[in-house]
Amino acid sequence: MAIRRQDASDVVRVGSAGFASAVTTLLAGKAAPVAVVIAVITKAMDLFLARAGNKGFDHTGFVAAMHARFANQAATTLSDALIQAANLEPRYRNEIERLAEAVNDPSGAARNELLRTAIQKLFLEAGQHSPPSVDSTVYWPAHWVQPGSQMVPGEFHGRSKELAILRSALPGGETNIVCVIGLPGQGKSSLLARWYHDNLKGLADKAVFWCRPYETGYTFARFLPEVLDYLTCGQFDPKEMPDPSRQSQCLCQLLRRRPTLLVLDGVERWLKIWQGDPDASGIGATQDDRAAAEGGLGLLLRDAASWVNGSAIALTSRAIPSDLDDCPKVLEELAGLDEQASIALLRARGVQGKDDQLARAAWVYENHPLALNILGSLLAKRYGGKVERVGELNILSDDRQHRLGHLLGKVFEYMQPQAPLLNMVACCLVSTPVGMLAALLQDPEKQVLDALEELADWHVLGFDGQSAEAHALIRRYLLDRLPLGQAGAIRCDIARWFAGRPIPEQPQVLQDVLPLVRAVEHALAAGNVALAAVFMYGTTAGMHHPALSAWLQSFGYLSLDVELATGAIELYEALVHKEGRRELRNDLASAYNNRGNALGDLGQLDAAVADLGKAIEIREALVHKEGRRELRNDLASVYNNRGVALDDLGQSPAAVVDSGKALDIYEALVNEEGRRELRKDLASTYNNRGVAKRGLGQLGTAVADFGKALELYETLVYKEGRRELRNDLAKAYNNRGVAKRNLGQLRAAVADYGKALELYETLVYKEGRRELRNDLAGAYNNRGVALRILGQLGAAVADGGKAIEIREALLHQEGRRELTGDLESALFNQAQAHNQAGRTDAARKIMTRGASLLGEAIERGRLDLLPSFLQTAGVLAGLLAKLGEPEEAANWANRALRFTNGAIAAGKVSPVLRQSALRFLDWLNPNMSALSGAGLDTKLYREVRAALDAPPESPPAREGQTPPQP
Repeated sequence: MAIRRQDASDVVRVGSAGFASAVTTLLAGKAAPVAVVIAVITKAMDLFLARAGNKGFDHTGFVAAMHARFANQAATTLSDALIQAANLEPRYRNEIERLAEAVNDPSGAARNELLRTAIQKLFLEAGQHSPPSVDSTVYWPAHWVQPGSQMVPGEFHGRSKELAILRSALPGGETNIVCVIGLPGQGKSSLLARWYHDNLKGLADKAVFWCRPYETGYTFARFLPEVLDYLTCGQFDPKEMPDPSRQSQCLCQLLRRRPTLLVLDGVERWLKIWQGDPDASGIGATQDDRAAAEGGLGLLLRDAASWVNGSAIALTSRAIPSDLDDCPKVLEELAGLDEQASIALLRARGVQGKDDQLARAAWVYENHPLALNILGSLLAKRYGGKVERVGELNILSDDRQHRLGHLLGKVFEYMQPQAPLLNMVACCLVSTPVGMLAALLQDPEKQVLDALEELADWHVLGFDGQSAEAHALIRRYLLDRLPLGQAGAIRCDIARWFAGRPIPEQPQVLQDVLPLVRAVEHALAAGNVALAAVFMYGTTAGMHHPALSAWLQSFGYLSLDVELATGAIELYEALVHKEGRRELRNDLASAYNNRGNALGDLGQLDAAVADLGKAIEIREALVHKEGRRELRNDLASVYNNRGVALDDLGQSPAAVVDSGKALDIYEALVNEEGRRELRKDLASTYNNRGVAKRGLGQLGTAVADFGKALELYETLVYKEGRRELRNDLAKAYNNRGVAKRNLGQLRAAVADYGKALELYETLVYKEGRRELRNDLAGAYNNRGVALRILGQLGAAVADGGKAIEIREALLHQEGRRELTGDLESALFNQAQAHNQAGRTDAARKIMTRGASLLGEAIERGRLDLLPSFLQTAGVLAGLLAKLGEPEEAANWANRALRFTNGAIAAGKVSPVLRQSALRFLDWLNPNMSALSGAGLDTKLYREVRAALDAPPESPPAREGQTPPQP
């Protein structure tokens, strides 16, 4: 993440004036005394060691060690701490090494420069995330501002009315939402940037996240993990919450708790009409056109209206999003500047003449700020600044866009030497780095810098000293002038340049692999799908992870993987079906397979099955009709993948069939043709078929499949050292344990759970695999159930307690609301253990907690949890009735009836829900007379019973639960 700052005073707000002075001194490049250096490094080190979980960082020893180091004495504590920090935070290793170099230079000759470089990365990029504390020194996050977002002209004219409205509205005004609406070039972004710069002091204690949706490729799905990482102080992990809808819910929760200003600059790119046409004007856009393209954005915009803690959203757009039509907001639709501001702008550009002459010249361009900036530069530089010569420009068109294009044509007549540079800036999808321009143009960097400064002086592009970009209208003009195919060739060169940027060996965050993402985006924009596939799926030199797509899926950036795969599929489809490039069919199948896997991980199972089906259709034809036997492994892989998606959809019979087809191929390849490298895939397929068979109740064959998977995994892990497969081995043990428990082989099940737990505990607690914590909790929960059935109630309660502790932390401390059902499952089983031990009061309390948790989630729209609620409510009501609390039992029964009736009315009764509801009603029927006098709604009971007349279907078993007997 890049942070753009005017000075250190708005980087961090601290309670210690000395530390603030230290940061200011270092970043200002002034000579820094030893005390200042010690203060900064100590705080930076404290931050990183604390974030990595080291609670025992010795401040006193570290400070003493630093003083000793500056005195040229040995300082073991300091060296150890620096090494430890580099190991704990490998992505900052280079910066920590620079700190070590700075510390080792007591003379101060090189120290300041080294420190500045390190602090810019260490403190400004990561230290911004440290949460407020009650200590004497209080950190507040620096404002996250996307590069290029604050390119405000040195001269800003007019808009006093609009600025006054913004000042009164933000921050802490009468509304939480500010919309700045207007056509391109009216200065929407500049207006917000001017307001921001003028009001920094008032925002000192507010988190500010400023991003640019109008930037190509910056989608809402990309925005979510970035803003969540910022608001959670760097603790958000996309692989633990990859679903954008869940991320949106989490974001709304955080914004209700923490005063934050979100600035969404160019939000029209996240609305439906602009998804397919980035150049759409917005004039006459319908309500559907203006709807959010993703539900999460609509949720965020609607939720903002009810914030009461000081959080707010400021956005610019070409049209107001329809989700805000009925929300209280400040809405200012920008038109041209007023006459006086237009005159002032032209004079600032060096145009001379009387006010009425300047006003007439501005009127020709409808006082459009972008056009006036360019007009003023042209008149000043090529017409002696004389306004009366504006007639020589020969403006003929009545159309604003054509007038601007004519004006740009006049400007570019004088800029032919800079044409290659301008074309490259126009073709680059993001802010164009100076280094890239120099490398691709093969010009000295100083020459490129001078050219960019000249172009910025003409106001045909923005330049901040490091990167350049053209306004959307100017970019469109430049691209329209390029000969056919030239833009594609330029973008391929840009893609190769980005692909050549260094990538860490073990990338941890999206920023680490962003150059590869940029490379894929530019290759796709160029129409070169082969080049995009190299960057997306090929091995990257120096990077341990095999490919960008695999990294994105492993680290939870599934939506981004889907975006890039969709771009590749569209190009492949055109090449294969429109241009007859049949040799690309297997590449098309690979793209469908990869997108299907990502969609499946996102929970979009129908779409995943459809994509995987297309991949199978293509590869079946290639293998069986055209004899492409070398593609059998690829065909088996996609069968295995579709089997998993089908089983997740509840279509277990079809899943078993697909897994069987994959196994037939893998068995032949491994056992008959010696393809030993495919044993991992063979093990995975056996495990997946075992899961599907277990869901069908075919427990004996499921256990056999798990056994074959375990035999292969154990050989790979323990004999061949494939330690990266330990998680897969743990899953197979856990899966076999569930099947054995359902078979009644309880002691064997406990043994399997124990092996799974041993692996999970090592991975989670010793190796920091935090994304596996819920899997660890699941294994504890499952073993607890088996132990309870065996009558080992003390051990069962202990295991259940560990599962509950982990899941409560995930749900309540980290906002993992998608795990509500998992936590309730652990609570339910824990309550059953207490009840079996005769501790009915404890059982009632725990089960009430679980039922309440599910009820709250259902009221928020989680109807998928209703079957679990009905099961829990039935058991709880039965327990309460036995305890002599019929009124409370009737209350839970009524709540279950109301939820079920609501689902029926909404037409959302799945087979699983129907079966659960009928079981609940079957229990309730003989208890009607006892509960009706306690308040049971018998009329509602009869209505629900009448509506549920379909034959029952057997639902899949919930994790770790035996069928309850209410």
